[in-house]
Amino acid sequence: MSDREYVDTSGIPWTFVERKRVRREEAERFVVIMASSPFETRVIHCEREQWDPGTPDFAALLASSLPAGGSRGTHAEPEPQPGAPTEDFYFQ
Repeated sequence: MSDREYVDTSGIPWTFVERKRVRREEAERFVVIMASSPFETRVIHCEREQWDPGTPDFAALLASSLPAGGSRGTHAEPEPQPGAPTEDFYFQ
């Protein structure tokens, strides 16, 4: 698999590379992709159908990515900052 290039809406160039080492039981259904820009590296874990087409939705893949070394397993509420509003805000 060759590298795939994408320039996001901010003009930042990204390189997407499929990671060769994945869990054997997930290899047929899932893919792990390393997305790198000049500023950061992100990890994408998605279903193979999202990656295999000729032109994947790179913006959606980046939106679902994690910073390298990041985790979605942390569910702790952040400590309120002094002077920050205390009510919950919902964005759509």
